[in-house]
Amino acid sequence: MTYMIMYNTLLAVAAGVGLVGAATLFRKLRQGTTVHAEGWSLLFGVTGFILTVLGLAVTITWPYHVAGTLDANILFGEPSVAFGVVLSAMSFYLWHQRASLHLEKLQRMLKPVSIYVFGIGLVMTACAVSWARYRLGAAPPVEPISGHFAGHPVLESSFLAALWGLIALGALLFPFALHKQSKKLGEVIYVCWIVAGVVLMAFGALNYYTHIGMLQNTTAGTHYKY
Repeated sequence: MTYMIMYNTLLAVAAGVGLVGAATLFRKLRQGTTVHAEGWSLLFGVTGFILTVLGLAVTITWPYHVAGTLDANILFGEPSVAFGVVLSAMSFYLWHQRASLHLEKLQRMLKPVSIYVFGIGLVMTACAVSWARYRLGAAPPVEPISGHFAGHPVLESSFLAALWGLIALGALLFPFALHKQSKKLGEVIYVCWIVAGVVLMAFGALNYYTHIGMLQNTTAGTHYKY
């Protein structure tokens, strides 16, 4: 069996944390809650670094090289880079504005950035449709837990399409919520990114267990199913 370097474990966790962090920060600022920018800067710096570095590794080297997995290089790698550089930029900005951070200043800064966020939304929309249309993402039968659904690829592809779609919806609405200062749109974005972020963290954590089990099954001849 040919083995692959799989980064989607840590990438998923970092992306989930970044989404939850971004959604929570913007909501706190809208509600007028006091924000300590140093902590948020560190959070976005850590997650942005992981996503940018590992996302670039996937994007440039294409470690998913086994037949049927090539699409993962695009679907996981490139969105990670796109999100990672945004989080890194936010980390830099928050650190330098930590003494005078307020909602109006942040909104002015984010208006040009929202064009890029909208672009990421278009990318994530295309990825979401690809997951569903081409029935991608099915785990191999040798992988514990996830492998039980190997014969039903529509289940995992639908799950991943919905997950990418939630992120896409929040990104597509972001510039409109910002320019209209719409609280309703802001709440929709918050829900989209909070739900997607929590699910991504859980998905990444589960993959640590299932991928380790898959390696055991393929190298030690075991037959772990759970």
